[in-house]
Amino acid sequence: MTTTTASVSTETKVPPAEFDTTHLKENLRWGHLFWPGSTALTEEQIDDRVTRYQRSLERFRASGMQGNYLPDDLEVDSAWHAHQCDPIGYAEFCKSYFGGILAHTVTLCVCKLVDLDKK
Repeated sequence: MTTTTASVSTETKVPPAEFDTTHLKENLRWGHLFWPGSTALTEEQIDDRVTRYQRSLERFRASGMQGNYLPDDLEVDSAWHAHQCDPIGYAEFCKSYFGGILAHTVTLCVCKLVDLDKK
């Protein structure tokens, strides 16, 4: 297996935020049904959101994960929410990539890293 790193800045390299995107994409594909007035995303839009979400996670990890993770925009936030709708896959990815769950908080759509072993 080849391991690559994604360049996040000229000084910091982190592993790419790679995970099975099947459920995330499926959730984005059907999510419009739950939001009145929303329209279906094209496959190109879904792929773009997933890629931008992955790059956002890489930047958060490269930053040292200090403070709260804030998605870049509402489209990236929708991908984050769609990822969380696959709780097992999301938890497995977060634990392996961040060392804990990137947990969503109630206020202002921010989160913190949670160490499940301390709960």
